[in-house]
Formats: sequence, structure tokens, C-alpha cells
Amino acid sequence: KRIIDVGIGNGLEGVELFETCHQFTGVDIAPESLRAAQARLPKGKFILNAAENLSDVGDGVHDIYVSLRTYQSSFFDIQESVREAYRVLAPG
Repeated sequence: KRIIDVGIGNGLEGVELFETCHQFTGVDIAPESLRAAQARLPKGKFILNAAENLSDVGDGVHDIYVSLRTYQSSFFDIQESVREAYRVLAPG
């Protein structure tokens, strides 16, 4: 499966969840956090984007969308984030 984790932060939870995944993408808005996540999960692909604008992620390319804490934040547009989640997920 192709997995995307939006709001990966420093990747601490990702080690247990994604270290054996072959097609994993981590997304965050903080460059420092992405560097830490990449150090923890060197096999992954990492993208600097906001949840509301996944402009560097193609349409329909992921099977699973994960966001462990992003949607608890009040600092972003939930509706736009959900639209982007549907856009990047593969049909079905």
C-alpha cells in the first residue's frame, strides 16, 4: 500500500507505524520536523506542504491517508484539508 502521513511532525510515532512500509510519504509544514522525521524513517519520501495544499502530491497516488494529530489543530482549514485528502487518495 502507498501511505501518506500528513502532519508527520518529527516522525516519532512513524517509526513504529511506517518503518517497514515500502511506499511511504511524510508531509509537514515545518522543515526542522521533516528533517527529524527523515532521519527516523530514511526509506520514506518527505514533502514540505500544508494539509490544505498538498501541491507537491499527485492526484490519486496514495491508498491510505493518515493524520494523527493535524485535525485537532485550529490553525488550518479543515474543509480544504479534507478536499486535498480525497484528491490524493486513489479511487476506491
